[in-house]
Amino acid sequence: MARYRPGHKEQTSKKIVDAAARLFREKGVAGARVEDVMGAVGLTVGGFYRHYDSKEKLLAQAISRAFETSRALVQATPEGLRGREWLRVAAALYLNEQHRDNVGGGCPLPALSGDIARASDRVRRHFEDELKAIVAAIAEHLEGTPEEREAAAWQFCALGLGALLLARTVADPELSSRILDSARAAFEDGERSDSSPNPLDPTP
Repeated sequence: MARYRPGHKEQTSKKIVDAAARLFREKGVAGARVEDVMGAVGLTVGGFYRHYDSKEKLLAQAISRAFETSRALVQATPEGLRGREWLRVAAALYLNEQHRDNVGGGCPLPALSGDIARASDRVRRHFEDELKAIVAAIAEHLEGTPEEREAAAWQFCALGLGALLLARTVADPELSSRILDSARAAFEDGERSDSSPNPLDPTP
């Protein structure tokens, strides 16, 4: 029997989750088979069951991994920004062609929401918990009463999700860019001057 160094199983599990998080976003939950995920890390389907007893359990971990992208966006905004200015900068990082084209490495909301709506209650609750955590993190950067901050954070997520999904759906590249521009304009206050690095841009 082959012997592996300490931590091998954990490292392999991480690779599987990373691959699943990317493939579920790219192909959809139904479109990304267990064979696809395991093949992406050079393993067989038989090896999958040494780590997970169901695709649903892998999906839950992949959802959490995918939401790290959203947390990176929140953390990428310059320190000290609040309120409308924070929303403007966050929208510029989120609603752009680079993120639109980076489905597998982008925000899970537009990529997975349709699939999750048809998933089990357990998966939906897990997705909901991750979503609520992102909304709470966004709300910390906003102004007003707690209720107003939460409402504005939900508005940002809903508008961003819808705009990015539409921009990915249409065939006309010019129309796709106009959709992003229109949604971004809802959060812009004056001339855009942000030069923050974009964690959603797949290019180095």
